[in-house]
Amino acid sequence: MNRVQKLLFLCLSVLVASVTFIWLSTTDEFAHTQETANNSMEQWIGTVDNRVFEPVLPNQELSLPEDFEQHPEYRHEWWQVISQLSDEAGNQYWLRWRFFRYALDEGNRSSWNDPQIYISNAVLTGQFGMFTDQRIARGGIGQAGTDTKPFKVWVDEWSWQSMSDFPMPSTLKIETEQFAAQLNISQQAQFAKSGEQGYQPMHQFVPRASYLLEAPFTSVQGTLKLAQRGNTLNVEGHAWLSKEWSSELLGKGYVGQDNLILWLPDDKALRLRRFRYSDMQPYTTASVIDKSGHVVTVEQEEIQFDILNYSVLQSGKRVPLTWKLQIPSLDLSVMINSRKQDNWVNFVVPQWQGVVHATGTHRSTGYMQLSGY
Repeated sequence: MNRVQKLLFLCLSVLVASVTFIWLSTTDEFAHTQETANNSMEQWIGTVDNRVFEPVLPNQELSLPEDFEQHPEYRHEWWQVISQLSDEAGNQYWLRWRFFRYALDEGNRSSWNDPQIYISNAVLTGQFGMFTDQRIARGGIGQAGTDTKPFKVWVDEWSWQSMSDFPMPSTLKIETEQFAAQLNISQQAQFAKSGEQGYQPMHQFVPRASYLLEAPFTSVQGTLKLAQRGNTLNVEGHAWLSKEWSSELLGKGYVGQDNLILWLPDDKALRLRRFRYSDMQPYTTASVIDKSGHVVTVEQEEIQFDILNYSVLQSGKRVPLTWKLQIPSLDLSVMINSRKQDNWVNFVVPQWQGVVHATGTHRSTGYMQLSGY
């Protein structure tokens, strides 16, 4: 090998080594970026950090209308309306709307420095299929926020507003490219403090909890417009209102949760929640609410909530859509099924949600939300 050949070989070796180093560095950087993005998302939605927010403690007296308002001293909270509607032809529709507030830190600043983030999403289902939409905005600039007198939460043109500081009577307005809804919501029974007088544990051995207020018995009346049809429908039905707040959204080891609400045939309503963790056994809790606002809390050892079958969605995702629920102390034994399979929605927290039917000792209809699958 002559001098020129040696020089060319050396240059080629340096080039190959450089390309290899750049490729490995890029690969490591990409992996690090992905890991950082995942960690940032996990932290953004609730991992424990050094922020200072009020803790959720038992024996806290909850009251209305004050506790239906915003709680900036807690890290996050959400308001939700799940409504079952019928038009004049008897067609059934389900509309779920949620408004979520999350604080980036505990500061109280204005304008573009406001630490509040607002997320709202809507899901409409019926015989036509499923329509979804989501809005994300920051506080302090008039795009989203909450008011107290009168009560109002809003993002862009979506709003839930009362005529007073009490949450009902109120009007929910949603407008998307696919549908628009305006519903007047009226109270038909007392609000309930779910769990232990509003204190809702998320695990029996870990101090992880939230506060929860609910109104399962409300009436709704208004209009629904579907863009694909062009006409405005008069609709009426009933709804389940919820308000929850806390300072720890997920927590270490959190995987996902299963939420179920059922309107039982004896003027009672049941909410069941199952919190799943990677390093602990799931924690299941349930509450039965009557129209007087009285709550019967069902302890975990009284609940048998088992998956009977998984459904494979078009995306390949496996989601449990057939369950068996047994609560012997309530003489309740039902099988829970969903007639719609592909109701997966890619919101900030991706999840399956939709209508379910219970058969057995109690024939009823309700709504289920599943995340972490």
